[in-house]
Amino acid sequence: MAVKDRWDNRPWLQRLGDSVSQLANVLLLNGMPDESISGRAWRNTALRRPPRRRWWVARLFAEALFWPIDRGQHCRLAYEQDIERARLRWVAAVQNARLDVSQKSSGARAVRLG
Repeated sequence: MAVKDRWDNRPWLQRLGDSVSQLANVLLLNGMPDESISGRAWRNTALRRPPRRRWWVARLFAEALFWPIDRGQHCRLAYEQDIERARLRWVAAVQNARLDVSQKSSGARAVRLG
């Protein structure tokens, strides 16, 4: 039984935008690799006291940019997606590890023909 490697079924363009945001968060802002800039802006304004001004600016910019799509909820939704994506990656890693262990312990061997 193979474990599904493709657990993220979002459209390609949305996944690309998310990965670019994560890359920019790491390269330019020294952030965590699984966190988008929008999610980080929400975390640093909604969960941190006192919030830093630069994160308010980033949050306002992101909310304005994505207003037609998320109606002012973009950063909160991005934060929730960051958390859910990290959880799904962890679940997939655990399932793949269990699959590897079960295949090794079953004694299955490759048979060479010819």
